[in-house]
Amino acid sequence: MLSKAEAIIYLANQRGCSEAEWFRSYYTFNFGEFRRESRTPFVSLVAFNEHTLKEGRTLSFVHTESVNVLLIPIVGELNYRAGNTECTVDVGQVSYTVLPAGTPLELSNKYTSNSIHFLHVCLSANNIIRDNYS
Repeated sequence: MLSKAEAIIYLANQRGCSEAEWFRSYYTFNFGEFRRESRTPFVSLVAFNEHTLKEGRTLSFVHTESVNVLLIPIVGELNYRAGNTECTVDVGQVSYTVLPAGTPLELSNKYTSNSIHFLHVCLSANNIIRDNYS
C-alpha cells in the first residue's frame, strides 16, 4: 500500500516578496529576510524562488548549507557564477549545479534593455538520495 503524506498548498499571493526598482523576488519558503513559522523547508526542498531582474543587474546569494541548485529561465538568458564556474542558461534549458555551503552564487542579467524572469530552486545536499544506475 502506498503511504500518504499531508499536502500543503502554498498560494501565490501568500509568498514572501523582496522588491526594489531593479528586481522582484518571491519566496515560497523562508529565504533571506522572509521568515514565517509555516514556511519551513519541505523535506529536501529548501527554496523555490521566482525572480525578475532588470537589465545589467546581479543578485548575489550565499547559501548556509550545501545545496543542489536548479536555475530555470522563463524569459531571457540567465548568466550565473557559482564559485569559479560561469555559465549561461537560456529559455528551454535548465542548469543544475552543486554548491558547497558558503559558496557565492551570482545571478546576472547581461541584457542592456530587457528584464529576465527565472526560477531558483534549491534542494538540500544533505537529504538527497542518489540512485546508482549501471
